[in-house]
Amino acid sequence: MDAGEKIAQRRNALRLSVDDLAKRTAIPFDRIESLESNESSPSAEEYLRIAEALGTTPEELMPDGLDAGITSVDPKTGVVQEARQRKLRMSPTSAIVRLILCPILALIALAIFLFSLLVLIAEFVDWLLFVVLVSGGALFTLVEETVRAARYLIHYRKGK
Repeated sequence: MDAGEKIAQRRNALRLSVDDLAKRTAIPFDRIESLESNESSPSAEEYLRIAEALGTTPEELMPDGLDAGITSVDPKTGVVQEARQRKLRMSPTSAIVRLILCPILALIALAIFLFSLLVLIAEFVDWLLFVVLVSGGALFTLVEETVRAARYLIHYRKGK
């Protein structure tokens, strides 16, 4: 379930209007409507304000499987400390291994693909069509991973 749906559901369960929630959170009415309609996502601070106003936790209002990046709230100032959005990154070692292994595996997948294709053409055996499709998909994935690893290493080297 999306964050907006969870906010609206919780607000309705408490029989609050959008205007009531806007007043309790000091978030503008139109911003609350935008959040509930999933036109935009709440910031960490908005999650905290809305959760407090609705008597719940920010985690309960977040989309399934996500977190708002809230790491802490400064007790003196009340300022929300947000974690940086984490991206799945690979290490330089992993990128080098992928850069070496993926082309080798791609060549193996290509050989299987071509062999299967030749057998399919020669024999017209139906089950080999499955092998051709699977090895062709593997080939595409391996080429894609090789390109991704190369791009990562290029950007990694530029950053140093």
